[in-house]
Amino acid sequence: MHRPDFPWLFHAAKWLGNGACYLAALAASALAIGAWLPFPDVPDIAAKWRYYAENKDRFDTIFVGSSRFRHQIIPRLFDEQTAAHGAATRSLNLSYSGMWPPENFYFLRQLLALRPAHLKWVVFEVIDGKTRLDERDAATLRTAYWHDWLHTRMAWRMVTEMSSSPPLEKLRLRLLHARIFLRQSTHLGRGAEWVEKRFHPPKIPPPPEWIARLGFDPEPEPGVLTGPALAEYLATCERLKKPRPPTSLRPGLLDALREIHAAVRAAGAETIFVLPPSVSIGDNIAGLPDAMPVILFNDPHEYARLYEPELHYDAGHLNEKGAAEFSRLLAERFAAWERGRR
Repeated sequence: MHRPDFPWLFHAAKWLGNGACYLAALAASALAIGAWLPFPDVPDIAAKWRYYAENKDRFDTIFVGSSRFRHQIIPRLFDEQTAAHGAATRSLNLSYSGMWPPENFYFLRQLLALRPAHLKWVVFEVIDGKTRLDERDAATLRTAYWHDWLHTRMAWRMVTEMSSSPPLEKLRLRLLHARIFLRQSTHLGRGAEWVEKRFHPPKIPPPPEWIARLGFDPEPEPGVLTGPALAEYLATCERLKKPRPPTSLRPGLLDALREIHAAVRAAGAETIFVLPPSVSIGDNIAGLPDAMPVILFNDPHEYARLYEPELHYDAGHLNEKGAAEFSRLLAERFAAWERGRR
């Protein structure tokens, strides 16, 4: 057999071929393993996924968002109001604190993958993503679990669209997300986790308190909106009442909203995008496509009651009394939109 004139080329090609075979086998193994692994045991969030997996066909409406949904939407009150307005629902609040893009998009897709038979409505919070990340965050399961290929690409795009960060910081964040993705996609340690759960099932903990409230988890009383915090809040509300320039969502987030809207429709349901009451000057959102149903509560003139200090736990969250008012108004707006599309 004729040897090439450049032996090193032969050896390099051999090493490259072996490396390609190894990577292909690794990728195939990771995909096969991933298909059998359970939802990762992310504190608190896994409990919400498991509860929905076991009870998904009891509900036709789910809420997915951050603490501004978790502490502010009362499913039973929402259902009472939608029924009273001719658009009856059976809802469940699956939101959790800090659930921002891309995590909320990943979590919703995992819920849709359960193929709920009666799902009709997904109420999804409009909120910008968390782009800043440090090494401590990268080491947590909460940060790692949503890093599949689709949502890692979303995180990269969010980083690219950060207007206030220097190039080196953007590079650091891209590499950090890539490292988390590689670790997550190879499922390091998940095999041992599966074996442990399969042959030594953990003791079943008592049901979380939020189950009795269908996912609503009120802020503790009393609130913290007193003294200097109250004065600052009132000053912020006065600034909100002045004319503000509209804020366009970053292109990557807008594309992600379109894609999740399509994914929910493919599952046989409809998405309602909601911006809760907000004291952020930048939350003056405009430019969302007409095909995407949106309900905005960011106008302190139209929804003055939601901005009253007595309804707030802190500047960014309503107390239980405020949550009741918000749930009622959200149900009214939802029912009006539903009647209008019939």
